[in-house]
Amino acid sequence: MNTDYSYNNHSPSSSQRFLRLVIVVGLLLSCGCLVGIAGVASANLYSNLDKPQLSYTDIIASAQATLNGASFATPIPSTPHPTASYPSLTPPSWPSPSASITSSPTPTSPGTTRRESPKAFIQGYYDLINKRQYARSFSMLSDGFKQRNHCCKPDGSFDDIPYKEWWNTIKKVEVLQVKVKKWEPNHAIVEVKLRYNRMDGKVIDSWTTFNLIGDPDGKSWLFE
Repeated sequence: MNTDYSYNNHSPSSSQRFLRLVIVVGLLLSCGCLVGIAGVASANLYSNLDKPQLSYTDIIASAQATLNGASFATPIPSTPHPTASYPSLTPPSWPSPSASITSSPTPTSPGTTRRESPKAFIQGYYDLINKRQYARSFSMLSDGFKQRNHCCKPDGSFDDIPYKEWWNTIKKVEVLQVKVKKWEPNHAIVEVKLRYNRMDGKVIDSWTTFNLIGDPDGKSWLFE
């Protein structure tokens, strides 16, 4: 009789068994949720590791945002676009004689005259400039050129003062290359690459096209 009483007194009641079942189910659900969240965070972490633009700090922030249920915007680094700054030197427009060409120049054979070659004429002109022999170099300009650019003094003569003043700002002129594009008895077209060494230390390289006409003596040329 006493043994039966003791057994019934220690047997769990129905409410106790139900409570234990609820606790076990709750624990299982909690574990499942934690495993799922950890899986999502790990997947997001590894996917971010594959992206070369993400830093370690960005990866951690992404994982934390996923666990907190928030969105994380992946920063996209800007690509630098280097800009090049190219210095520009504008060759002087004066006093190099300018050519007025109406047709495309075509190389021709030298004219059958006693004139010196256009190349020798160009070199001789700038040799005089470098020696400051402006009276002689000024005489190598045609009257038409002087009329357009050096007219005139009060007495009606050509004004060579601006011509001399400008060339005095140039320390030296180098003739780097000469291309004779057209050479006829009384007409020539020449492309010249010049280097202007200025008094202020600046150096300017420039291609210039010259239009030459025969001088009255038939021995040389004039800048037109």
